[in-house]
Amino acid sequence: MADVQTCDFGDDEGDCFHWSDNWESDYGQMALTVNGFSVTVNYNSSSDPTSLASAIVAALNVSSSPVTPTSSGGNIYLTSKATGSSVNYSLSYSCYTSDPKDFVTGFSISGPASMSGGQDASW
Repeated sequence: MADVQTCDFGDDEGDCFHWSDNWESDYGQMALTVNGFSVTVNYNSSSDPTSLASAIVAALNVSSSPVTPTSSGGNIYLTSKATGSSVNYSLSYSCYTSDPKDFVTGFSISGPASMSGGQDASW
């Protein structure tokens, strides 16, 4: 929460004669993209890392997603639905606040630039 002052009474020249304190809550969005498949979840003042990870997992847990997601606490784990070296999918992350003037950002999301461990079969 941030304390934001609001001018209650001022003149036409921009002078303020009475200020009020208002408390604002942060809210915004967090996004994860896996090989071009993007999901976005909203956060607010009651969100926590565990609930956000669960929300991202739920958004990724659809048939069109290239991965099977799981979470533990605030961590997200991805397993490719396909096999082979081509499944080392690119990953990208973003998070932004609705009010950058008063909040830097309430949460952050980060991880590797791509998945790893996918291998072609050898005979």
